[in-house]
Amino acid sequence: MKLVTSIISLYRCVIYCSELTHYALEKGLRAVGMREAILKTLPMDQSFKMTAAALEKKIKEDKEAGLLPFLVAATVGTTLTGSVDPVNDIADVCDRHQLWLHVDAAYGGFFALCDEVKQLFVGVERSDSIVVNPHK
Repeated sequence: MKLVTSIISLYRCVIYCSELTHYALEKGLRAVGMREAILKTLPMDQSFKMTAAALEKKIKEDKEAGLLPFLVAATVGTTLTGSVDPVNDIADVCDRHQLWLHVDAAYGGFFALCDEVKQLFVGVERSDSIVVNPHK
């Protein structure tokens, strides 16, 4: 019965990301057996960033609909525009709702070493998981 309950819960499990999230997120979900999870893309602001306000609103709506918010995938350097999601603000939302925060820093993560832009990376240290890719 526990396995059946877990499978049913998986169909109600929600993962949030922006419209510019790398396609590898979907591949990763399939690889870890979460193919049935609901992947929701959030609208971006004029700077192509996910907003904490839109995330908060969607989480509340989904909880009211009986869904199970689970994970937020923030991006630090999208491959299309180089935009950086406001990770610290997103981490606040994740903390309030007890969600896993994953940061995709594969493309832009190493820019955190540059004094000129390191303020963009505030909050990355609050993530539950992170990916960086030194060959990019």
